Amino acid sequence: MVLRNLDVRTYDNPAIGGIDLNNAMQCRLENVFVNTGVYSVQTSKPTHGTRGVTTPACNNAALTILRNVVVTGYSTGILVNEHTDGDNIVVASNINGLEFVHAAHASRFGRVGTYRNTHHITVSGMHGFSIEQMNTEQPGPGQTDTNNAWQALVSDVDDPKNLGVADINYWVVEGGVGVVETFTRNGGASIQARRIGSVPSGNK
Repeated sequence: MVLRNLDVRTYDNPAIGGIDLNNAMQCRLENVFVNTGVYSVQTSKPTHGTRGVTTPACNNAALTILRNVVVTGYSTGILVNEHTDGDNIVVASNINGLEFVHAAHASRFGRVGTYRNTHHITVSGMHGFSIEQMNTEQPGPGQTDTNNAWQALVSDVDDPKNLGVADINYWVVEGGVGVVETFTRNGGASIQARRIGSVPSGNK
């Protein structure tokens, strides 16, 4: 399945997903925008468990390429299965930005922008992966209200069962404040997180 130069638009708080390639053997997505037709900062909290992009499931044909893919407004921005190779990815205003599920083979991401997700990275199955640059921003003081308070960051990495085995290089900005060093993990005992320019650090 090859999808290029495509805008997939559902609706605010969608009860349907965007692109479901779970049963595809291989895929290549280039210049694809999956959204809910709402400025992401004003997106309603997703309540239907929907996914913007679902990659080919485990035991696929080992070719899952994502380039210049943006997903906003879903319960999960991108559901990541094995062999996924992504670069210039943006996930914003989702409950879970990238969700890594059970995988036999590892996945790799280059630059990933994660903005105003409740959890930027979620691990729900055993998965080995790397993110070469996770560029993230969390809402700062006064940048959320009662309508979008759900976009306030809970965790950069949510891996309560310690299923992820990963390397992440990150850079964190707080809106209206600037660069900060805080990187929040729930679990993730086998995830090595390193602020760009520093040695790997423990949980904060």
